[in-house]
Amino acid sequence: MNLKNVFKSVLVLVCGTLLLTSCPGPVPPSVTTGVSLANGVSLVGNCKKSDMSAMVFSWNGGPAEYKAASKLSINKLSPAGTHVIGIRAYIPSEGTDFSVFLGEGEDFDNPTVTKSAEWQEAGWQYVLFDEPVEIKTSDLFIGYTVNSLTFAVEETTNVDKMFINGEWTSLQTLLNGKASFALQAIVAGGDYSKKTQVDMAVDEMSVDAAWATQGDMVNGEALVRNNGVKTLRNVQVNATLGSQVVPVTITDSLMNGQSYLCKFSLTANGEGTQNVKVEVKADGDVTSKNNTATTALRVYADKGSPRNYILLEQFTTMKCPNCPRGGAAVQAAIDKMQHPDKVAWIAHHVGYYTDDFTLDESNHIMNALGVKGAPNGSLNRMMMDLDGSGQNLSVVLDYCADTEMLNALLDEPAQSTLNVERSYNADTREISVTVSGKSSKTDNYVSVMVTQNGIEGTQSGATGKYIHNHAVRLFMTPAAGQHVDVDADGNFTLTITKELPEIVNKTATVPSNMEIISFVHGSTSAAKTARFVYNADKQSLVSDATVEAPRNDYQEENGNPFTLFAPAFSSAN
Repeated sequence: MNLKNVFKSVLVLVCGTLLLTSCPGPVPPSVTTGVSLANGVSLVGNCKKSDMSAMVFSWNGGPAEYKAASKLSINKLSPAGTHVIGIRAYIPSEGTDFSVFLGEGEDFDNPTVTKSAEWQEAGWQYVLFDEPVEIKTSDLFIGYTVNSLTFAVEETTNVDKMFINGEWTSLQTLLNGKASFALQAIVAGGDYSKKTQVDMAVDEMSVDAAWATQGDMVNGEALVRNNGVKTLRNVQVNATLGSQVVPVTITDSLMNGQSYLCKFSLTANGEGTQNVKVEVKADGDVTSKNNTATTALRVYADKGSPRNYILLEQFTTMKCPNCPRGGAAVQAAIDKMQHPDKVAWIAHHVGYYTDDFTLDESNHIMNALGVKGAPNGSLNRMMMDLDGSGQNLSVVLDYCADTEMLNALLDEPAQSTLNVERSYNADTREISVTVSGKSSKTDNYVSVMVTQNGIEGTQSGATGKYIHNHAVRLFMTPAAGQHVDVDADGNFTLTITKELPEIVNKTATVPSNMEIISFVHGSTSAAKTARFVYNADKQSLVSDATVEAPRNDYQEENGNPFTLFAPAFSSAN
C-alpha cells in the first residue's frame, strides 16, 4: 500500500521527500569495555535507506511528543555484531527532550537503557551509550522520545509502533500502510572485513545563486557522508571554481552512515557557464565515483540589460492527474514574486499522453529539453543541478515551485535586448510580429508562439469545471525557433506573419484571450548549457485587450486533508 496516497486524517504530510542536513559527529568512546571499534560499526534497523529519502509526517499539524519503537529480531542483530553501542534516529525538525532507549522483547514501557541527548540539526542524531549492550539470544527493541513538529518513516514490510493517545499503536494502523521509523541500532564487534571499509560520498551540494557577476562572493554547501563501516577522522573536502580551491577539514569523527554539512565561499570569475566542484577525500577510499559533485554557475562580466520576462514552459495534459496540483503550486509561487506579471507562461500539452490542445511542435520541445513525463516544466531552458552532476536541465518537479528562484531569474542579466511589435487583423485573422534586439551571443534563435487562456474543459485530478490557461495554440516559428543573423554590433530583426485558424484541434481560438510569447535563445540541438533563453517577452494578441487567466478552485479529488508545502525549481531544497 502506498503511504504517499493513503493515510488517516489526523496525520499531516509535511513534505514528500526528506533531504539530509548535517549532524555534528559524535566522538566514539576511546575505550569501550569488551568491544573493539577498530573494525568499525554496522547499522541495523527496520528502515533500509541510509540516505533517508523518506516521508515526513506531523501529528495534527503541530508539535507533539513522539515516542517511536522498532523491534529488532535476534536473527537480524546477531550477524551484525556482538554489542549495541548506541542508536541513531532521524529527527527532521527541531526537537527538545530528546532521548533514546533500548530493551529486550517488546516491553516498550520498560527499557533497560535510556540515554538523553541534545538535538543537533535536522537529520540523523547519533547517541552512544555509556556502556555497550551485549547482543545475547533475545530480540531487542530500540526507540526514541522527542518533542518535535515532525517524524520520519519509510514504507517497508515491517511494522513499527508509536505511543500515541496513551497506548502503543502500529504505524500500519496509523498510516494505513506498513512502515518503519527512521531508526537504527549502532552495532559493533562484528566481522566487517567483507564490507566496504572506507567510502566517503558527496550526497548533496548547492550554491546560493544560479548566476553571479565577476567578483561576487558565492556561498555553497556540500553534504558528505561516510558509507563505509570504519569511523573516519580529519576527512578533507575541497571546493573549486576555476583555479580557486577552498579546503575544508572535518575534524569531527564520522561513523558509518553519518553525514556532515560543509560550507564554503568562492569568488565568481571567468565568464559564461562555470562549474563549482566539491570533492571529498579519505585515505583508503576505493569508491571514487561518488567522491565528487558539480553544479553550474552562470557568470557575467556585468549586470547588463534587464530582462523583459522569465520564460516558463509547462508540460501538462488533460489526462494527467497530478497536473492541477502542479499548476496551482507554480501559480502560488508566481503570486508571491516581487513582479508576478513578469512571467511569460507557455503550457505545452504533452508529457502524459496527448489531449485536445496537443501540437506536434510541443513534442519536439519536450524531447529537445529532455523532459520525461508530466507535470514538468523548465525556466528559461536553464541548466539546473538536480543530481549534483551539473548536466541536468532545469525540470520543474510536480507541484513544486520557489519564489526566491523566480525573483533571482528575473534579476539575472539578459543576454539580449528584445523589442516586439505585433498587429492583428480581425478581418483576415493575420498576425504580424516583428522581433528585434541586440544580442551578446553569436548563435541566436527567435521563437514566437501564441497562447490562449480561459478554455473550459475536462481535467483528470480535479473535479467540476476546469479552466485551461496558457495553452499554446499556434507556433509562428519552427519548433526549434528561427535562426537569425546578427550584424557586427549584435543587432537582429525578424518579421513573421501567419494566419490564426478559427479552430485548432476542434477548439475555437478567441483572439481577445490570446497572448504572443516571443523569446530569443540558443539552439535546442546545442549543448545543454547553450539552450538558455537570453530574453523573453509577452504581449496580448489584440492590442487593446486585457488577457486574464481565470483561476481554478482546485480541490483534491480524494479529499486528503494534508498540508502541501511546495519548495522547488531548486535542487537544493
